[in-house]
Amino acid sequence: MDDDIVLPDSAITLEPSGNPGDIRPSGTGWLTYTQQDRVVTITVGDSMTGGGVIQLIDTDNVQKYLVEFLTTTQKVTTGVPLAETTPARLIPTPTKVTANYNKPVNIPAGTDETVLRITIIPRNPQFPVVVKTSVKLCIKETSE
Repeated sequence: MDDDIVLPDSAITLEPSGNPGDIRPSGTGWLTYTQQDRVVTITVGDSMTGGGVIQLIDTDNVQKYLVEFLTTTQKVTTGVPLAETTPARLIPTPTKVTANYNKPVNIPAGTDETVLRITIIPRNPQFPVVVKTSVKLCIKETSE
């Protein structure tokens, strides 16, 4: 549990697309010129049962951010039933936390979800956004 492990870039998806290395603390910052939502999806792969913290560490034109804790299935479906045989009422609602750009979001111990979705909300959607993110987790390996 005391080992530092860096998630590979393949575990990070940026929408609109970009270089996952840019959003890391050591990166240049993820720069986007769009009026669409700016979303970072991080697939941890293991349960975040030990908790953790998410923080935007370098930003420009960011007002706040929304963090959702999802399962892999919720990441794929995003509000759509898993299959026609699975009623929507059986899909759990993801936990959502909103924070100002300069405040961390704590991931509570006991969080079983394996995916983080971070939506960046700009101060002014007409202008570019730059962001770097720090995500520190205490994870429990899951057996497959």
